[in-house]
Amino acid sequence: MCTEIIDNEYLKFATNGDVLIKCVSATYTIGDILIPTIGGYAKKANNMEIIDAMTHMIPRLKVTSVETENLDSETVCAIISL
Repeated sequence: MCTEIIDNEYLKFATNGDVLIKCVSATYTIGDILIPTIGGYAKKANNMEIIDAMTHMIPRLKVTSVETENLDSETVCAIISL
């Protein structure tokens, strides 16, 4: 989890599994499951996309923080899972 933003430039994380990821424009909340899209962005997954990602061992991300507007309004903090 992103625990601190220092001088709008550096991030302090609580665990090694967290990442910052740019998302396709939408409203995200904590707990949303994201999947990769073309161009390196992520998007909120529907049930069938989650099952497909699990079947094909595609990494999924679970949103842990949306408090990243100081860095980039399209970015969320998420933890990676398989």
